[in-house]
Amino acid sequence: MTRRRRFVIIAAVAVAVLAVAIATQAPKVPIASGYVAKRLAAGHFVTGADIRTDVLGDDVLLGLLTITVDAAGGSVGADWWGHEPRLARYRPGLGTVLVVDPNRPIAAAAGMVLPPIADDGWLGAVLIDDPRSQALDAVLDVAFAQDGEPEDAIDTRAILVWQDGALVAERYAAGKSPQRRFLGWSMAKAVSTALAGRLVHEGRWRLDEATGLWPPEDPRAGITLEHLLRMTSGLDFIERAAVSDVTRMLYASVDAAAYAAARPGVAAPGARYNYSTGDTVLLCAAMRRRFELDTAYHRYPHDALFAPLGMSSAVLETDQAGNFLGGSMLYATARDWLRFGCFLMQDGVWRGERLLPEGFVAACREPAPHQDRLDLDWRFGRGMWIDHERRWLPDAPQDCFVIWGHHQQVLTIVPSRKAVLLRLGLTRQPEDWDHNAFVRDVLAALDLSDG
Repeated sequence: MTRRRRFVIIAAVAVAVLAVAIATQAPKVPIASGYVAKRLAAGHFVTGADIRTDVLGDDVLLGLLTITVDAAGGSVGADWWGHEPRLARYRPGLGTVLVVDPNRPIAAAAGMVLPPIADDGWLGAVLIDDPRSQALDAVLDVAFAQDGEPEDAIDTRAILVWQDGALVAERYAAGKSPQRRFLGWSMAKAVSTALAGRLVHEGRWRLDEATGLWPPEDPRAGITLEHLLRMTSGLDFIERAAVSDVTRMLYASVDAAAYAAARPGVAAPGARYNYSTGDTVLLCAAMRRRFELDTAYHRYPHDALFAPLGMSSAVLETDQAGNFLGGSMLYATARDWLRFGCFLMQDGVWRGERLLPEGFVAACREPAPHQDRLDLDWRFGRGMWIDHERRWLPDAPQDCFVIWGHHQQVLTIVPSRKAVLLRLGLTRQPEDWDHNAFVRDVLAALDLSDG
């Protein structure tokens, strides 16, 4: 073979490899730009910290992005060498919004200046001298251990343990504090479920009521609030993939609800279970139809839930069209996330006032239908997870239920032990966090109480 021929073959192979790489990575570019812009903007303006190191390690493309921060103007931009630019803007009270189309209006945040983060004292101070607190120190040492390379580290950010009216443990990683807001990811789904429950309790919504998001002749028009809560809408929605419906919806769509509503139906409403952030986004869009004014819709989470619970730090973000991204984009301090868990353990009652219908939380802990045919270690109810098969949390009490989010944000409620356990972190590999061992060891430490 001549030298020229070898060169031609090598060049052809190189071009082919480059073409495959571009074809494989190109769909990620606008999503990566949107993801980085939004996460960095929220890190700077919502949590009060620059979280570049939390974001720019997930994908080689992210390291190639150009980042611009306008602190005075309240925005962060990201683009890939001038291509697919994305901008995220900050609005007081509604957090950051991703501007996918600069020619489209951005939902206003009129009247949404919320009070500063404050603690009303309900949780109290940690009982340092309590034998439970002392026993928990060793458990927390393990939970905060940082082994291996950064991408393999446990990376726990905060742990709080509450039992029977007392805060018995509270610890934060370096640089984090009780004033720091944390993104809950899919823990937000349980909060959206509670907001729907508030409207039901107020008589403004019914579980069997159609959403009104599709015309009557559309087969999807039969999707009800209960279908969206149970994730049995029957819509075709791919949740887990590098470029999936959820990433396109959150980071490349002006109107996330419109994206989810456009997904075709692959089963009759109620006939198929499929875990879908799209269903929760549609729930929030259907909720919007219960209000005459967007200002009332945008204030509702604060007025109906956050303020009564004392969750003064909570910020629920929207898409560019103004729909709440209630499947994932909720920020709150660790103490406020813990409050929400205590609220659920008390069956939707807070300080003697019932905020959710009686039995609503219990129904949320019942598995949605059509999951038996799936090989799942746990079961989804309404925004909450249960382990009836004893496969995921075999060492936890039978009545334990969990609020779970990406990167192992986990809020664990154990009614029989009057205990609520919160773990927040950035664990990129789910198998690196052994939640069963954590729950087992925490409950063992709580057994040391003098009563």
